[in-house]
Amino acid sequence: MISIKAFRKIGGQLLIIGLLLAVVPAAVLGTTMYRNTKNTLAEEAIANLNTFAKIKSDEINGYIDHLEDLGYYTANNIQLVEGLISLSKVDYNLSSLEWLNKIKPDIEDLGKDVTSRTDFNVFLVLSPSGSIIYSTNPSDIPGTDFSEKDYVLGAMEGHITLSNLFYSDITKNYCLALGLPVIDPKKSDSIADDQDSIVGIVSLVVTGGSLKSLVQSGIEQIG
Repeated sequence: MISIKAFRKIGGQLLIIGLLLAVVPAAVLGTTMYRNTKNTLAEEAIANLNTFAKIKSDEINGYIDHLEDLGYYTANNIQLVEGLISLSKVDYNLSSLEWLNKIKPDIEDLGKDVTSRTDFNVFLVLSPSGSIIYSTNPSDIPGTDFSEKDYVLGAMEGHITLSNLFYSDITKNYCLALGLPVIDPKKSDSIADDQDSIVGIVSLVVTGGSLKSLVQSGIEQIG
């Protein structure tokens, strides 16, 4: 688990280098390097990757700011907040008429809006204990415990949390996930350090396409 603040401290360089090594074909790094000796190749590759990582650092941090803003807006959606407050009153019973007739349709509409208008590919809503309530990913079954996932655990503790870079066997892509607590405003006016006011968790996942295009932009210049 990594907080947004901690991510900015490392400047995204580990993420960039990890993505480059994971998703960029070796040939893309440039034919010039392969004409040099083995030692020169290694030195130039490392130097070029480090330079590229530094250049991309500001872009990555700006992108993370953008994702955080989108996540914060989503977690404070009035229908979502009111729906989870209502659902909490029936102990998050997904068989209740309140859920089936009112809350679920509203959350489904929000999920469609988020995934169609933003870079996020998956929208999840979870209970304060980390169990899935709803997901736009059909492979995510309601009731499944996600509490051990780093980005969910951080949100359960009241923090906006960015996951480590991970590979999804479902999407066959590298992903980043953002976890945010959904707060009952009547119980708290602060998003952190007050777990009693948390009525749910929002998790938003961005997959390989957006990450690859961001990192690979300009990569031809390092060859």
